[in-house]
Amino acid sequence: ISRDAPVIPGGFKLHEEVFYGGKDWKYANGDQLVYGAKGKIAGCSCQGDEGDKLHVAVLLTGNRSAAQIPISDLFNAPPARLAEVLER
Repeated sequence: ISRDAPVIPGGFKLHEEVFYGGKDWKYANGDQLVYGAKGKIAGCSCQGDEGDKLHVAVLLTGNRSAAQIPISDLFNAPPARLAEVLER
């Protein structure tokens, strides 16, 4: 047991609010990854492989379980809608 907060990849902090900016995905249990969804950092990824350095556990609003999400798919503000990005 440690009194120090865990070091989370990407400089994220435990319980920090984030937004998902990756591809939509639906899990067998009904949980979903939806572009623009809001969530909170739940901790480090715990898959036990090298990918743990590139992913974090995020509990997205409406989901029952934290998902292991690549840090490159997480944002501190809502991501731009695809149409807005394509118009630039």
